Amino acid sequence: MYQLYLDTCILNDTFPLWQCEQGGSVHLQDIKIPLSRWAAEYVALYHLLDLDDQWELEFGTSEATLDEISRFQVGGTHADEKKAFLEDIADTLYSNFLEKCKPESIPIVPNLLQRARKLLGDEGDALQICQAVQGGWEFFITTDFRTILVHQSSLEEIVFKTHGYQGKLWPQGGCDPPVEKLGIKARSPLQFLEQHLLPLPMLIRTLYGSWTDPDEFVDQTARALLALSRQRS
Repeated sequence: MYQLYLDTCILNDTFPLWQCEQGGSVHLQDIKIPLSRWAAEYVALYHLLDLDDQWELEFGTSEATLDEISRFQVGGTHADEKKAFLEDIADTLYSNFLEKCKPESIPIVPNLLQRARKLLGDEGDALQICQAVQGGWEFFITTDFRTILVHQSSLEEIVFKTHGYQGKLWPQGGCDPPVEKLGIKARSPLQFLEQHLLPLPMLIRTLYGSWTDPDEFVDQTARALLALSRQRS
């Protein structure tokens, strides 16, 4: 079983996929552009969510995601609809998180949060990473390449010092506190799929027929997502 923490980016990416499935519509800003770059990530994400039972995937997210969604600005039918969708899926994932996470996941160890902040910069990203790490989640799934995925190697090696009872016995630093090495594998949906399950072209041909052209399938997904935005405009 693979345990995947889904961040706020992924939940946002799930919204246009859900709207496409339901025959709805989206604003263009709901879709990652250019789709020539992002369509394969959407295809990978859709199939991770759709085939979770078959691949024994366990999904979760933390309170930090709920807090970010709560600050989502509403105003109009579309914004209300999107926020309601995000709140619903986040609540379900948070319940999964609480069932699985380790007791030490709350509160965050200050030393760990400090290191994550130094690495990632963004407060929200650092908090989500820390909650996922301390909660014992194996993978952090995101499409945030600029601030998270660029640090994949460093996130797998993140460490912090735990003082515990030794710190009480030797408060003046009379001993070296143990160093605990934690880490998490940050991956995009496509990276996770191809590194741990199977290549996207093989998945497409397996599910939709050996005659299916994977590139054309991805292009069709891009066109379908763009069509959703045109319906809204």
